[in-house]
Amino acid sequence: MKKTLVILTVLIVLIILPFREKIGSFFVSKKEEKLSVANAAVVRPELVSPKKLNSLDNYFTRLSDSGAPLDFQGILIETLDGKILADRNADISLNPASVMKLAVSYLALKRFEPDHKFKTIAYTNGVIDESKQILYGDIIVETEGNPSFTLADAANLGAGIRSQGIKKVEGALIIKGPLLFRHSSNSEYAYLRLKSSLGVKFSKPVAGLEIVDKSKDGGKILLSAHYSQPLKDLILFMNAFSDNYYAEHFGLMLGGIAEVEKDLEAEFNLKPEQLEITHASGLDYNRITPRASIKIFGQMIRLLKSYKMKVEDIMPVVGIDSGTLVTRLTDTKLLGSVVAKTGTLHITDDGASILQGVIYTQEYGTVMFALFNMAGRVNYFRQEQDQFLTEFIQEAKLTPKAVRLTNIFPDESPILTEVKDFPKSKAYGRRDISIKSKRHRR
Repeated sequence: MKKTLVILTVLIVLIILPFREKIGSFFVSKKEEKLSVANAAVVRPELVSPKKLNSLDNYFTRLSDSGAPLDFQGILIETLDGKILADRNADISLNPASVMKLAVSYLALKRFEPDHKFKTIAYTNGVIDESKQILYGDIIVETEGNPSFTLADAANLGAGIRSQGIKKVEGALIIKGPLLFRHSSNSEYAYLRLKSSLGVKFSKPVAGLEIVDKSKDGGKILLSAHYSQPLKDLILFMNAFSDNYYAEHFGLMLGGIAEVEKDLEAEFNLKPEQLEITHASGLDYNRITPRASIKIFGQMIRLLKSYKMKVEDIMPVVGIDSGTLVTRLTDTKLLGSVVAKTGTLHITDDGASILQGVIYTQEYGTVMFALFNMAGRVNYFRQEQDQFLTEFIQEAKLTPKAVRLTNIFPDESPILTEVKDFPKSKAYGRRDISIKSKRHRR
C-alpha cells in the first residue's frame, strides 16, 4: 500500500513539473490584476527628479560670486501635478518677507467667501426723541474688523446716524468686535477716532472697547451701516502693493499670529522648524521653507479653482499691474504670463528678496515657483531672479502664455513700494542671522 502511494506521488510530480511556471504565472497575474484594479482609483502625480540645469547652476554661481552665502538661497519650481522642474535648498528655512501674505491670503479665503464684505453697523436699543434730536440709550457699533475702514468711512457712518435725527446721545459708544482703522490696529486710537468722527455728542465718558453689549437683540434700531469691498479685491490690493496694514489686520481677524501658525502647521503637516511667523505681513523675522511655501500656495490655487477664480484675481500680473512688480520682466518673453508676489526686507537678515508665483505655459499649464534670497543687496537679487526665470524658460523649452496685458489698477499710482522694514531704531527691526530663535534657527 505504501509502495503504491509513493509511486502515485512520483507520477503526479512528474506530470505537473513541466507546467509549474505556467501555473505560477497564472496566480501571479491574477494577483497583479487585483492590485492594478485596486490602484486604478488612486491618482499619483509623477514625481520626476529635475535634470541638471545650466541656468540654475549659473544662477547660484553668480550669487556666490556676489558674496551671497549659498546656504541662504533657495529655489523650487514645480507643476501643479507635482513634477519638480528645479530644486535647490528647498528644505532650508528662510525669511519669506512679504510672501508670507500669500499664506494669510489663503487662510482668509478659506475662512470667508471671496465676495464677503466686512460690515460695520451702528444700532441702538434706546429711544429717539426726534423733537429734541436726542437718543436715550447707547450706540452700539458692531464690526467684523474691516481692514480697509477709514476715517472717511467713520464719518459716513456718523452721517447715517445723524440722518436719523440724532445729535446728542444720552448714553455711551459701545464697540462689539475688532475695530480696525486702515493704518492702525491700536484699539484706543480706533475708539477715540470713531467717536469723534460720528459727529454726535455723548453724555457718558469714554467707556472703552472692552465693554460688552448686554442688552437683548430684540428692539434693535439700525442707525447706519458700512460695507467693505469684497474680500477678493482687498486681497488683490494687499498683494499687488504689499500692504502691510491689510495683512496685519487679516492676521488679527484670523485669531492672531499663534493661531495662523498653528492652522498652517496642522493643515500642511509642517514641523516647527519649517514655519515660524512673527508678523502676518512678513515684516521682521519669519521663517518658512520654499517647499512648504509652495505647498501652501498650491493649495490656495486649488481653493481659488473651487471658487471659479484664478491666481491673477488676487495677485498682480508682473510687468503689467501697478504695484511692486510693475517694472519687472517688462522686456522679456515672460511679460503678461507671470503672476507673483514680492518679498522685500532691506535690514532684517542683512537683506532679503523673494519672488513667488506662477508662470502660465503651454507645455505644463500653471507652473509654480519660489525664489528665496537672503543676506545680500535686494536690488541685485531682483535682477538675478528676473534673469534666472528668463534663462530657465528658454532652457526648459517652455512657452509662456500671457493672461493679461492691461493694468487692473488704472487709477492707482503706477509704482508703490512696500514698507520694507521696521525702523533701525526698533530692537526687532534687525536680527543677526547667526542668532538662533527660541524655537529653532533653521
